[in-house]
Amino acid sequence: MGDLKTKIPIFGPLNRKIAVCRFLRNFAIMLNCGVPVQQSISIAEGIAKSPMTSAAASMIRDAVNAGKSLLEPLRQCGVFPPMVIGMAAAGESSGAMPEMFTKSAEYLEKDVERSLKKMLVKLEPLLTVALAAVVGFILLAVYLPMFDVMKTTR
Repeated sequence: MGDLKTKIPIFGPLNRKIAVCRFLRNFAIMLNCGVPVQQSISIAEGIAKSPMTSAAASMIRDAVNAGKSLLEPLRQCGVFPPMVIGMAAAGESSGAMPEMFTKSAEYLEKDVERSLKKMLVKLEPLLTVALAAVVGFILLAVYLPMFDVMKTTR
């Protein structure tokens, strides 16, 4: 079911961004609190609750357990946007990995907000037409019996 949410045409990309954002935000929080990387990945994976991020988290965890850097599995899994990978590279070289993941999560959160606002702007006319149809149906339900009563009283 979780994988299906990321494949829906209109909402799929949005759900992907939300899952990645949750993972990054919680991963950064865990790293900031001093939790070991492997445990941080596991906790963030559990919070994100997405098959897509779970697969990415297992790749990252395996690489870290093998003594490799985070960058290669971030690139290989195909889940994280290029901006996140670039920020992770900057964070790894400067030693500010939690801060870079936090900034990446903030950027993705703002991107999700912008996407939702665009989607709502596109849905407003559709909702207006649907509401007009409901009101028209109610009016017909009220007035048609009144017309029938007027015909029979003549």
